Amino acid sequence: MRRFLLFFSVLMLLSSCATIVNRKTTKIEIHSIPDSAKLMLTVDSMVTTPVILQVPRSYNDFTLELRKDSVHKELVFKSKIAPQVWGNFVFLYFFPVGLIVDVYSKKKIFTYRKDLLVDFTDHTPVIRQWYPDDKGKFFLIVKIPGLNYLKLDTGLKTANFNMLSGIILGVDYYYGRRSFLSTEFGFTGAINPHHPVSGRINPDTAEKASSFIFKINNNHDFKYASVGYGINLSEYLYSKTITDSLGNYSTPRKTNDYLAIGCNANITFRLFQFLTLGVTYAPAIFNLSEGKFQYSQVIYLDVGMRLQFKKSRNDRIKVIQFQPRYLEDQKR
Repeated sequence: MRRFLLFFSVLMLLSSCATIVNRKTTKIEIHSIPDSAKLMLTVDSMVTTPVILQVPRSYNDFTLELRKDSVHKELVFKSKIAPQVWGNFVFLYFFPVGLIVDVYSKKKIFTYRKDLLVDFTDHTPVIRQWYPDDKGKFFLIVKIPGLNYLKLDTGLKTANFNMLSGIILGVDYYYGRRSFLSTEFGFTGAINPHHPVSGRINPDTAEKASSFIFKINNNHDFKYASVGYGINLSEYLYSKTITDSLGNYSTPRKTNDYLAIGCNANITFRLFQFLTLGVTYAPAIFNLSEGKFQYSQVIYLDVGMRLQFKKSRNDRIKVIQFQPRYLEDQKR
């Protein structure tokens, strides 16, 4: 009974995405063109752009006014369901309690529109999505590939392999505001899932495959994702071993190792400021080791971390604790 209660509690916590990930407050970043527009927090209080407001999560909407000289612009912040809540549907088939926990936590499931840019250069101010100016910045990338799908030449035939394993390291460099070059190197590993598990009385066959890959990509940022394309240089390795009933390896072992070149494409979704989820398709079309055209491929999903090498002073925007008027009314 204790094991069941422990298992139940762990599942409830792991599947309650918004309750665990979200804080009681959320940050709203506001920019303007030109800078130093006045954001009116109250009648007697104002701050200048750019600024980050740290606002309590709530199901209530609120409104602020932004002024530049004699021009005013009303900013309406409508409460909406945080995207982390939808993560519960991954576990919904097995464990819908996580969704119930998030709903019970109430305010943590709400958020507001973030990253606003108000353009005062037009006759009528326009509100747009604000994108950070990362030009000239470097980011360190660490990715863990999963659901790997390898297609390669075993020496006798072309075979397919898949499994969860690997690591990818890389660097991103922004040469434009929303465009960057990336270099990545790492490996993905896989096995052939159609063979029986080793350790049985009868002899077993184990086939393993891996790919060491080096990629250079050109990438472009969009609202919640980035799309990249480029070239790759990959080394494909294959091995096949047979064990007898006593677990001894038979000889000879079948191996194949070759170098190939090809292209690749990927799309990466930004889940949080530093956490990403992506998919990569990297086919190789020419076998350099044997000097012939030959198709191989690597496809994998990955979860990654993206860390900036060093933040400059320009990245440090003042954070203001802001209590919307509806909270003051509730206290009264």
